[in-house]
Amino acid sequence: KADARPPDLQDQLARMQPPPAPVNLGPPGVPPPGPGFAAGPPGPPTNQASMHVPPMPPNLSNEDQQKFQQIYGTTPQAAKAQREKFGLTGILEVVRMHDPHLNTLALGVDLTALGQMNFPDAFHLNAGIELPPSRREPDYNLPQSYFSSPPALKQSHVSKFSGETLFYMFYNMPKENHQALAAQELYKKGWKYQKAEKLWYLEHQPQVGEPRWYVWDPNTWERKDAR
Repeated sequence: KADARPPDLQDQLARMQPPPAPVNLGPPGVPPPGPGFAAGPPGPPTNQASMHVPPMPPNLSNEDQQKFQQIYGTTPQAAKAQREKFGLTGILEVVRMHDPHLNTLALGVDLTALGQMNFPDAFHLNAGIELPPSRREPDYNLPQSYFSSPPALKQSHVSKFSGETLFYMFYNMPKENHQALAAQELYKKGWKYQKAEKLWYLEHQPQVGEPRWYVWDPNTWERKDAR
């Protein structure tokens, strides 16, 4: 079912942008200025057909019809008002103070209209002055566990860690005491460190057959056969 409501005027005006009005070099019948004046060729006549004015949508209110006429200048009065909007005649609209939005934009806001401001706390006395930073400590309470230092890690603690935890300490704590403790425990468990490849190898000697070597892969984080 088609919508019987009239189309929105603002949507149509947004889609239909009129081209700029042609430049009028002078009144009709007057030849263009001679050499020495910066003037271009005479433009096309300023009529409704040359401006591609869309037809007025039906079922518009009187206010919407006036807006349409003011935007496209379909009447002589609207075309004249559009030409004089930004000239000396347009200042009369500001002086007469008919449009409250235009008055706020051009004249600003009257402070006396904001209410009673004669009391001393109306304005900040230090406004615009850079104040020194406050040296007062913030109000917060630290828990007692914040002040307690954790116990130092010992070799007896490291001996209880699994192999995966030891490899994590070795690869993620470089140049720390934890890395040295993890390396010592890995050597005790039979692992050999290869400096060139930076990998740990483990030799497994079965009861029957040749010995097998395993390597710990830090990329996949698992033990693999060294082949």
